Amino acid sequence: MEANDQTVYDYAIVGAGCFGASTACDLQRRRPRAKVILFDDATTKSASRDETKIVRSPYVDPEYVELATEAQKRWKDEALYQKCYHPTRWIQTIQPESHEISLKLDTDESITPERFVAMVGSKSQPRLGPDEGLWINKDVGMVDAALALGAVIQEASRLGVVVVRTPISQLLMEDDGRLCAGVITIAGHTVRARRTIVAAGPWTPSLLHRSGVGERVPGHQGKPFFTVVGVGVATLHLLDDEYHRFKSMPILVTENGEVMPPGARETSLKITSTDTFEIPHPDLASQVPIECIQRNREVLGKMIPELKDRQLEFWVCP
Repeated sequence: MEANDQTVYDYAIVGAGCFGASTACDLQRRRPRAKVILFDDATTKSASRDETKIVRSPYVDPEYVELATEAQKRWKDEALYQKCYHPTRWIQTIQPESHEISLKLDTDESITPERFVAMVGSKSQPRLGPDEGLWINKDVGMVDAALALGAVIQEASRLGVVVVRTPISQLLMEDDGRLCAGVITIAGHTVRARRTIVAAGPWTPSLLHRSGVGERVPGHQGKPFFTVVGVGVATLHLLDDEYHRFKSMPILVTENGEVMPPGARETSLKITSTDTFEIPHPDLASQVPIECIQRNREVLGKMIPELKDRQLEFWVCP
């Protein structure tokens, strides 16, 4: 960006993930004359820039179900999102005692292991525990998350948001740290704004620390604002015949994680885990011991046993 830019923006948004990009779009739609600048530092993979995400309405909390149902409708109906949405369905392993709280729709139905094999394209039945069953929900989908985020950023730009792809070094603090007047980029350029919105996700703690914000909060006492956690993600590259068998399979869900079909830009299965662990900084996620994400292999071996011994690639989603 220009080093001599003297514009005072109405809103400066730090971070162009789901929250930052959607906020920029919404602000520009609601206030077309507002000057909005969005800083996009797309150098590290994160939850917002993952290839695929599940879109579903089955949740335990009724309020969350209502919000998720509204969001799912937008994925299906709105042109900006629907090209990235795929109605995959999901098959979930259910213990008898968890059946009532895990499934939310009257259309859910029990299926046999034989039907599971036919729907998934696998060569062997899943390894179920005693009395464990399989239930299918046909109103669950998957989205190409990174493609959708890119579409939202493009839409924000079309609406008039200034999108700048550069990291932010720190917040511009004035009045002895009591006023945030904008940001300072990694190149040392100062950008002033009447409102600064921090949407940096797991990079937020380090940004606040570099800006000297934490030390000025009453009761902070040197303790961090946030704890950065990561989730282990594994991918399995599929051979050509495997890709054709598994590309349209439902999402496979266990109590410990999920196996997801390939996204639009992939030829790999994605295996996630419900395990989380603290990391000192998102840029250090690659240093997490491999033992922390062993659960992913267990999830894969349970649902598609024929793939349990295949080589997996791991990364940590902060």
